[in-house]
Amino acid sequence: MIVDTTDFTTVQVAARDNVFLIETTGGPRDIVFVIVYKSGNPTLALKSVTKGTATVKVTQTDFEILVSGIYAGDLPPRTESHIFKLALKDLYEKSQ
Repeated sequence: MIVDTTDFTTVQVAARDNVFLIETTGGPRDIVFVIVYKSGNPTLALKSVTKGTATVKVTQTDFEILVSGIYAGDLPPRTESHIFKLALKDLYEKSQ
């Protein structure tokens, strides 16, 4: 898979089973991408622009992401939490 983000560099990459996270930076902001495989097909499940970063926690069943520093206009920056279910069979299901 090739993902052309047009950003300068990769901040972090994390993967487990059917969930992949790529965080890139373009200078004053980062972009967090999450790709989830469902029935063997990749789907962009999250694209979040932030001045912070993503914190990733992986358990046996979940891929948890906390994105901080999300621009909210005149309000303080927001934080978002996302949980994606892990399913190794979803990554390989289509190829069998």
